[in-house]
Amino acid sequence: ITSSVSHTAESFHSLPISILADNLAMFSECFWWVSLSHSLLLFHSRAIKTNQDLLPETPWTNIFYDDFWGTLLTHSGSHKSYRPLCTLSFRLNFALGGLEPWGFHLVNVGLHCLTAALFSHLAGALLGRGCWQLLAGLLFATHPVHTEAVAGVVGRADVGAALFFLLALLCYAGHCARRSEGARASGWAWLLACLACSVCSMLWKEQGITVLAVAAVYDLFVFHRMKLQHIPGIFYKVSRLFPLEHVYEHSIFPENGISLQITLHLQHIFTLFSLFLTVGLNSCEYGL
Repeated sequence: ITSSVSHTAESFHSLPISILADNLAMFSECFWWVSLSHSLLLFHSRAIKTNQDLLPETPWTNIFYDDFWGTLLTHSGSHKSYRPLCTLSFRLNFALGGLEPWGFHLVNVGLHCLTAALFSHLAGALLGRGCWQLLAGLLFATHPVHTEAVAGVVGRADVGAALFFLLALLCYAGHCARRSEGARASGWAWLLACLACSVCSMLWKEQGITVLAVAAVYDLFVFHRMKLQHIPGIFYKVSRLFPLEHVYEHSIFPENGISLQITLHLQHIFTLFSLFLTVGLNSCEYGL
């Protein structure tokens, strides 16, 4: 009973901090409000001022065939940066307010506010609701490392990708929770939502696809509570399923003698690593 009362009191004590942490978007908006008066800079020209994909007479479907700077992807001079959702948001900005910088900066600040709120929610799920959640959220919302992404209009690609990155992680956490409860239908729904958010994150900026790797790390180390000392054992078992000897048999070795020796030495190092790794296999509890 005493422990129950203590836990309840602790929950009520951390409640104001949790409410404060969940409303970090408001503090983030106040912190970055000064950027609304900034003008469009020189490096905004190609992405916004001279980008034909923002003009109403240009078919909006062209956004999915051009790179971030408005050049056709198949063109030899294309930057190959494919961020159609970010370009689409620029087009909406242009349709509503033309090249008025205030509107572009307002959307950037708004996206950052949502991202800060999601990060605070994720921090609460990982660190517990309370002071650590508040500290992590405030640090993310106000850290100067985000200045270029929030205050610079073309940095919207980073902010949008981060927003859907966090949404994908939260959806995957929901999938893991439903999976442990045996709720298969809702679990699949959360997983599909995670994949959809991952695609959106990638379409905001290419690096968004890495959320799938982070979700896998979450599954192993947070949900399954896998320990670091289990990694060598799993690596060994995977290497036994896909032995590198078959790769070497079908490989074309370089004619350069030094390169050939380095390649062969790497094979010997892997063999020794596999030999000594078997010592700790008995302590590996997370089997494949």
